[in-house]
Amino acid sequence: MKKKQKTNDGKFSNIFIYIILIFLSIITIYPFVNTLISSLSPYGTSYESWKSFFGGFGTNSWKMILGSSYMWRGFFNSVVRTVLGSALSLFLQVTIAYPLSKKRFFGHRVFNFMIVLSTVLSAGIIPNYILIKNLGLMDTIWALIFPSAISGFNVIVLKNFYAELPMEIEEAAKIDGANDLQIFFKIIIHMALPSIATIALWTIVGGWNEWFNAVLYISDREKMLLPAILRELIQNETHHLQRLL
Repeated sequence: MKKKQKTNDGKFSNIFIYIILIFLSIITIYPFVNTLISSLSPYGTSYESWKSFFGGFGTNSWKMILGSSYMWRGFFNSVVRTVLGSALSLFLQVTIAYPLSKKRFFGHRVFNFMIVLSTVLSAGIIPNYILIKNLGLMDTIWALIFPSAISGFNVIVLKNFYAELPMEIEEAAKIDGANDLQIFFKIIIHMALPSIATIALWTIVGGWNEWFNAVLYISDREKMLLPAILRELIQNETHHLQRLL
């Protein structure tokens, strides 16, 4: 009887878990389905997308977006910004975090404190804008890359991962005649690939989704990023889409 009761309890627990998972899946999928339905609704009826979709759908929005050279230019700019920015950001963060993880590094406590402080405090929009303007980076791709090239949080994550690696491996490599650069690029990076891959994913997603710096530092429409263009389209009414594109 006890065994049968435990079996029934396990079944009820599994059913409850499945219900929760299905509910969470619906919540997660719904925004994507709603966006797809809105895009396939007749032109100018996005606010009643579900009702208009079942009454007949149209592809005017898709034709307008895919036929816009302005949209494709924004897509290209976003790809360039993501590739260049992610490569530079990942290289800087991976190399900066390694010496900070070593207690023998002179001043490591001071630099670690500065990194932590940068995650809490920020200069603000106006000082950053003045800095970018004085450096002559306005309306350039570098205005979108340099301000976010280093994330203090990512550096801390990598530093803590490096600190957990066994010191015996580095000591053995030094006995074999390897210097610090050889140890780092040939041994440490391979051991830290899981954490580096995680940081790379965060960096790529953040770079692709960036729109605020584009709105702030870019005034040339030909250099605008895709997320900023999409934000501009969302903010405007439907009958203004043709004028924008």
